[in-house]
Parts: sequence; structure tokens; C-alpha cells
Amino acid sequence: MPKRLPRVLVIAFFLLFVGVVIQRLFVSNADKPEAAAVIAVEAAAVRQLDMNDYRYFNGTLRPNAQFLITPKVGGILLKLTVGVGDQVEKGQLIAELEDDEIAQEVIRIRAQLTVAKAQLSEATASAQVAERDFQRTKQLLDRKIASEAEYDGALTRVTASRARLSVAKAQLQQAQAALKAAELKLSYTKIYADWPDEDTTRVVGQRFVDEGALLRPSEPVVQVLAFQPIIAQMSVTERDYSRLTIGQPVTLTTAAYPDQEFTGVISRISPQFNEMSRQALLEVTIPNESGDLKPGMFGRARILFDQAPNAIAVSNDALVERQGKMGVFRVEQTEDGAIARFVPVETGLQDGDLTQIVSPPLQGQVVTLGLHLLDDGKGVEVSRVREP
Repeated sequence: MPKRLPRVLVIAFFLLFVGVVIQRLFVSNADKPEAAAVIAVEAAAVRQLDMNDYRYFNGTLRPNAQFLITPKVGGILLKLTVGVGDQVEKGQLIAELEDDEIAQEVIRIRAQLTVAKAQLSEATASAQVAERDFQRTKQLLDRKIASEAEYDGALTRVTASRARLSVAKAQLQQAQAALKAAELKLSYTKIYADWPDEDTTRVVGQRFVDEGALLRPSEPVVQVLAFQPIIAQMSVTERDYSRLTIGQPVTLTTAAYPDQEFTGVISRISPQFNEMSRQALLEVTIPNESGDLKPGMFGRARILFDQAPNAIAVSNDALVERQGKMGVFRVEQTEDGAIARFVPVETGLQDGDLTQIVSPPLQGQVVTLGLHLLDDGKGVEVSRVREP
């Protein structure tokens, strides 16, 4: 029994020692403050560069002029010499109608004109004879050689001859007018490219009929277009309307030529807004000397509204609103590590994915990802810095 006592004491002391160590560990951990949580974020450097405030508008390209070529008389289309895409000159013969009936009508009226001329010659000769007979009878009557009855007969004959001469002259004029009308109608069977503007060359945009078709007067045959220069039509909102002026430069791009820019100027601004869309019509004139731009194409216009040289700018993703104020979280280094400091800002121009900071003069880095997890003074760890 006395030999077992030391072993029990050793075990008891060991257990007591272990308990004291465990207690001290728990107390030590309890006294330590809990480490502050750190938020992993992405950041980007505040930039300083020249900024441009562009506005973009979508629109459709239109010809600066278009005209329908139509016949003035009806008939069967005998020949059509142009098709879609063909270039035509002003005054060029582009179509012909069947003219057999009208040509025969011209021949008939010319014959009538010949008859009218002969009748006029006959009436003129008869009138001259009657006039001489009347004058002679009048002189004889004055000398008491001719009777009153002979004088009356001569007067009747000269009056009738004068009337027949007037009728013959009228018939000649009538035949001449009829011939002129028939020849004009015959000329209308040939259809020429003609339009009211001064440009001398246009392009066929549409062809409405084929050879052999029976045309009515004024029925369209082809449509001719002028698109050098070409017009881009687009709509603008009230917000941008006041910043547009006639002559303002415009840069246009198209899906057909994505790597090519076309320059033009604002040529017309509508004085009224559409009540349904609340937008106004804007027209841009583009020289289009190459002819690459075609009516009906979709165009995207870029217009410079303002510039800010050497401006301070941040990524659009860095902007956040806190308690009704727009600002950014600037990454600030402290002795305990990096924190996110909220800085209210006044913004200016927007150029692509960058926004100008008018005030205060920012430097360093601002948080661009993880903003929704941040409060002012929150610890952060920048896991990635965006490249400019």
C-alpha cells in the first residue's frame, strides 16, 4: 500500500498540470480581440488623360434626291434599256412604247394638213377674184353703168369668199395644231431620264415593269436616285437636341464597312418633336464621293459634344452611391493594412467606360469590384489591379 501512493500522487499532479495549461490557453484566446474581416476587391488606377464627350445616334441612309420616271401616254412597253444599279444620264433614252397607232394618226393628220393648205389656196384665189369683181362693179355703179342688183350680187359674192377664206385659214390652223399634238404624243412614246434638279447623273434604284407590260399614263417605270452626297436620317431626344447645331461635324460608321469612318455635317434639324416618340428628326449630309454608302444602309453616327483636356477619370465601375451621394472607394494604406475610404465626387464627362472626376483631385487606386460589400474604412485586400 505505501508503494502505490507515490504513483497516485504523480498521476494527480500530472492531471492538475494539464488542467492549468488548458485553462490558460482558453483565457488567453478569450482575451485576444477578434481579427477584423478583410474584403477581397479589384481596383483600378485613377487616370489622367484627354476626354471627349461623344453621343451616338442610329439612323438610316437616304438618297439626297429620288425621282420616278413615268410615261406621259399609255401603251405597250416595247423596250427598256436600263436595270437596277445602272447609271443614267439626264436626257438619256431609257424606254420605248409601241407607237404604230400614233404614227398612223400623225400620217393621217399630215394629209389633212395638206388638204387644208390646198383649200386655203383655193379660198384665197376665189376671194381675190371676188374682191376684184366687187371693186369693178362698185366703180361701174358710181358711173351709173352697173345696176344696184349687179352691185348687190358682187357684194354677196365677195362677202361669201371672205368667209370661205376665214374658214380655210381656221381649218389650216386646226390641222396644224392637231399635227403638233399628234407629233408630241408620238414623241411621248420614247421615255427619257429626266428630273428637275441640276445633277446630270443618277442611278436606277428600282425597276417596276418589264418589257411587254401595258402601261398607263404616269405609271412608274423606274426610280432614279442621287446619293452623292447621301443623307443620314436619325432621331434625337430632348436631352441632346439643344446641343446640336447646323454644320456640326459628324462621324459615321456602317456594318458594311466597319473599319471605315465617313465624315459629314449636320444639314437639317427638325423644328418639332414627334408626339409619340418625343424625338426630333436630324439629317446629316455625307459627301460619299466613293459611292460606297448606299440608300437604306444602317448607320451609326458619333457627334462630339464636349472635350476635357488632361482630365482626371475613373472607371465607370468605380462609381457608387452611398446615402444619396455619388462617390468612389479609394484604396488607402494604413499601418494595419489597406482600407476602403469613401470619397464623394463631382462627375463630369463620360467617355466610353471612363467618367471624369471634376472634384476632388483624386490619386491612387479606386475599388471597381466588390463595392456592395464595402463601408467607409472597411479593410480590403486588392486581389487584382485592372490594366488601363
